[in-house]
Amino acid sequence: MSTLDTQLRLRLGASGPASPRLRVVWAALLAMVTVASFAVLLSTPFSAEEGEFIHALRSGEITTVAVGHSADFYSATGFNNPGVNTTGSNDPNDIAVSWVNRFGFRREAVLQQLGGMAQGAESTPQTPPLDPAGSIARTARSLGVVAPTVVQPGQLRFDRLKWLSALVLVLMIGILLHGPQPRRMTKWGAFWAYLIPYNVGIFYALLRDSPWNRRMAMLPEPGVGDRVVVDPMTNEVISRHGGWAMFFWSAIVASFAITLVLLFVAWTFPTYLDPVGWSAVDVAGNPMTP
Repeated sequence: MSTLDTQLRLRLGASGPASPRLRVVWAALLAMVTVASFAVLLSTPFSAEEGEFIHALRSGEITTVAVGHSADFYSATGFNNPGVNTTGSNDPNDIAVSWVNRFGFRREAVLQQLGGMAQGAESTPQTPPLDPAGSIARTARSLGVVAPTVVQPGQLRFDRLKWLSALVLVLMIGILLHGPQPRRMTKWGAFWAYLIPYNVGIFYALLRDSPWNRRMAMLPEPGVGDRVVVDPMTNEVISRHGGWAMFFWSAIVASFAITLVLLFVAWTFPTYLDPVGWSAVDVAGNPMTP
């Protein structure tokens, strides 16, 4: 056994009560995974219609908007999410926007009519291309509201915190590789659990499994192939979930359940559709519509 492996086992406690140092690591990881999960949730785009964007623009709800293509806003958070893919549009040449609604959630809409105007300009010789950002600003002013700040995809609120999820995952896998055997799962089972969207599996491990859970850490460390662990104090037999079982839960059951929850959240959003009308401009700032 390497010196690093020995130190990690001593630090994490192969069995026995959690040390104060381990509790500090646990608290830090739990705080990081909580912030990371909220950042992912609040940066996941929920699909909207073009008329909803016009309504949000007219109501002054939008202060900052990211403008790009639908592929720029796709966020793979597991089995699927109620974002851009639910619209069936992933055209690299379309015009899509993303903004934060008044509830703090991310909305995403493909601007089909504005995109049609852009394609019409491209097909007309000697016509300057349409300016999406300028068109949104001019449309906002025509609606009597302050034009929103236009940014690139990835520059909205919480976008810069997405790296936290990757950092937490790397830390947990590193501890898994060099630490003792978990009690409720095998190491392969824990690996697949960590991949459940929104860090649900990591939350479970930090709260319910060793070495983080004090009761689980007190149990004897099982062997690599053991499928049960026995509590010597109560003789309770605790099943350990293996890799295939947790793959099934992470890839199908948990991801599907999370998708249903996200769809319910999207369903609860009030939908207000305004007539779509654009005050478009080209890249030179010349009006393309009356």
